Amino acid sequence: MTKFDPKNKIIKMQGKDYLPVNWRIVWFREDHPKGSIITTLAGEGLVKATVIDEDGKVLATGHGSPKQQGVAKSRPFEGAETAAIGRALAHAGYGTQFTDDDEGDHLADAPIDRMDDLITAEAWSAWMELVARAGAMKITVETINRNETTKTELREAYKELKTIVENAENQAKAGE
Repeated sequence: MTKFDPKNKIIKMQGKDYLPVNWRIVWFREDHPKGSIITTLAGEGLVKATVIDEDGKVLATGHGSPKQQGVAKSRPFEGAETAAIGRALAHAGYGTQFTDDDEGDHLADAPIDRMDDLITAEAWSAWMELVARAGAMKITVETINRNETTKTELREAYKELKTIVENAENQAKAGE
């Protein structure tokens, strides 16, 4: 089976690149076939989505609210649910932050401008924070040169290191 490539699913929306939520779900399902995405009402019209891996660990949450414009006007709560899922998946690493440029104020559901395969400041900052956590746990991390690494490579390295760091942190807590 061919590994899912989000770059092949990016579309143009309002003249900008965009990874639709349905493809974010496919990407997540490939990585976590036994994972879950749960949505609940979190207030008047506000929908909360929670992304959970196969071990029951919460990977991320996101919120969405109804829009009263365009297609969403006729089905506002479905739109809110889709927005919440898109945001939660982006926060879990299944968004355009690792396939394209920064999404600005509307992370996870806003069309974005593509800037080749440059790693965004946000993605690099997240990587460096994770490297610092790894260092605190005495985990050796292979040096990654930002200018010689693609977003896809960084995303894969991030996911792998995150698992290692979280396991080490959990073991340290259990040993306290």
